[in-house]
Amino acid sequence: MVPLEWETWDGRKHELSTRPCRGCGAPVVWAQTANRKGIPLDPVPDPAGNLVIDTVNPDRSGGRLAVYVRPGERPGEPRYVSHFVTCPEAASFRGRAV
Repeated sequence: MVPLEWETWDGRKHELSTRPCRGCGAPVVWAQTANRKGIPLDPVPDPAGNLVIDTVNPDRSGGRLAVYVRPGERPGEPRYVSHFVTCPEAASFRGRAV
């Protein structure tokens, strides 16, 4: 696992750990969607991303909550892309739990 440190808009520092994708081996950060499903994220923030990791109100399990955002929402927070978008092996995960 590779720790990834970053700072949120309010100056708090956070650390995320990455794990290798089982399909392509690239590092991913795991989070949960609002309906409690796991979602792998590319660990490097991307200004074109549509997800932020909610550190103000993390889910009750202590994990990370991936929140979908529109352009212009939550400025200053790092945005992420789902690894399903960038993984060359994403099709092999369709229809089953990752």
